[in-house]
Amino acid sequence: MTGASTVTCQNGTWTERPQCKDIICNVPAIPHGFVRNSKSSYKESEQLQFGCEEGYTFGERADALCTESGWHPTPYCTEILCSPPRVPNGNFRPQEDSYREGAVITIDCNPGYHLRTLSGKNTAQCTSRGWVPAPDCVEKPCDYPVIENGKISERMAHSYFPKRIGQYVDYYCRNGYLAPNGERVVRIYCSKGGWNPEPKCLKTCSVTHLENGYFRYNHDTYTEGERIQYVCNQDYRTESEGGEVTCTKNGWSPFPRCIRKSECAYNLSQFLAKKL
Repeated sequence: MTGASTVTCQNGTWTERPQCKDIICNVPAIPHGFVRNSKSSYKESEQLQFGCEEGYTFGERADALCTESGWHPTPYCTEILCSPPRVPNGNFRPQEDSYREGAVITIDCNPGYHLRTLSGKNTAQCTSRGWVPAPDCVEKPCDYPVIENGKISERMAHSYFPKRIGQYVDYYCRNGYLAPNGERVVRIYCSKGGWNPEPKCLKTCSVTHLENGYFRYNHDTYTEGERIQYVCNQDYRTESEGGEVTCTKNGWSPFPRCIRKSECAYNLSQFLAKKL
């Protein structure tokens, strides 16, 4: 309606009569946005569709209705921003007050946890739908343990993996190898930090007869990483410095060997022995 909403009889005539005109909504200006299939104007109850530039998203909805009071809801675009995520059992980097669309963060989960995603990546991206994937650290189950020179016991090898925290499996070491606790068969439990104790099979080295010498030993078998000394008989010397050898994956290193001293060295030792 334009003009007055009432008319009055004055001096035998009516005052200016009211007029009804179509309700018209003009095409709105949308900062960082655009109208789809735009017309020059819209009548009441007609709908307008709009989109937003990259990095922006619609406010309440992506359409608006022409009404007597104008567009409803008001069409507008807002910048896509992601708030810093909350990551229980982990943290993320870089840390900012807010993140624009496309920004990527790296998530580091605490020991025993991993990012809940099938992609295998430890990153998340800011999108119009928020962080994708959701930066959520969940308890890490224990996968089938691959043990060098050892294997899972036959009765458990075909059970379901991964194992949940608290479940266990038994493994055994091949001949010539032992677990760190000195046993061939060990039970390990799934914990927040993975398998506990860590499944390992260590090489064993035996103390055997040493030609022209002998070992200084406390037990007959040593495991990978342990050291032992050997002594050579008179007129012989140790090939390794200090006569010390280490048990390795390939056995004793260096190999314990007693080498005959040279004739000159032998004569010198005999000469010194007589002097003394």
